[in-house]
Amino acid sequence: MKKRVLVADGDPVMRELLRRKLENNTTIVDTIRSLREAKERSHAAYTVVISDYHLPDGGGDSVISILRSAFPHAGLIIMSGGMLGAEQLFAEQGVKAFFSKPLDLEKLRATVGQILKGC
Repeated sequence: MKKRVLVADGDPVMRELLRRKLENNTTIVDTIRSLREAKERSHAAYTVVISDYHLPDGGGDSVISILRSAFPHAGLIIMSGGMLGAEQLFAEQGVKAFFSKPLDLEKLRATVGQILKGC
């Protein structure tokens, strides 16, 4: 059975880049642009949720709170620009990993792979 990954980012280029980088014969990647869309998909079983810390309809801790509520069993990965040293804060909120932009795509893919293997 294929694993499912959800990517949330306001930038359509970033969403498509991550979909292409992460999707393969064992993983389906869906993309959304907003927290509203995340709430609409809360019925779906995602193994990993990757989100920008700032989305068009909300940002900051509300992103983590809403995604945690919508997808309580998913490994949550947060990405953002200009937040160096935020790993500890995010870890305390149940975030599996944090990536600063510009992204290290190979490291992100490896991290997603580790979370998927753990399920």
